[in-house]
Amino acid sequence: MKPLIRIAFLSLLTASLTTLPAAANPISVFILPKDSKANRFAQYSEWMGDFIRDMRKNLKAPRMPFVIGVMGVGGLKANEANLRFREAKAAPAFLPEFRGNVVAVPAAPFWDEPLAAIQEKHDQVRQMAYLLKTKNKNQANKDGQMTDAEQRTYLKKFEAELISPNEVTLRQRGASNAGYHYLGCAKTFAVMGKAFAEAILTLNSK
Repeated sequence: MKPLIRIAFLSLLTASLTTLPAAANPISVFILPKDSKANRFAQYSEWMGDFIRDMRKNLKAPRMPFVIGVMGVGGLKANEANLRFREAKAAPAFLPEFRGNVVAVPAAPFWDEPLAAIQEKHDQVRQMAYLLKTKNKNQANKDGQMTDAEQRTYLKKFEAELISPNEVTLRQRGASNAGYHYLGCAKTFAVMGKAFAEAILTLNSK
């Protein structure tokens, strides 16, 4: 983390934890969040290492295990920037000083590919709505003559041809958020949580 951000965050977190009764504060492991916009690529690894050191120092737990959940958005088809970010996030786990008590768990295998494919189609529908509204020269409302009602009718037909009833049902049942939040898929979060828990058990057994 950047110094000022790190100091503010650690101060708040440490204050919160140290005000708990001893029995309610059995810290044995720390799981780092999977995603962040503030920490990026080259500097991310350095900041992550600093974060681990700072947390252990502030909580007086020099060997506290850390599980790094490596971003899995995009699954196994992630773009180059995504892959580089994943590498940066996982890198601290391979530092000699963290060997045996920091582990990186990839979340990409838990990305719901079928649900993501349906989400991509919904993104196309939203894009079409925008193109109609802005009178895009390559779309049906290029002359700007379509009324709001006509645009809605066109969009409804476009969506019905693109997305099957089964896909509509699957999305309603499985997704509740955008892709950058893993589509809000409870199944995805459940299997990621299980993987993190298993990593914790392995670290605590050493």
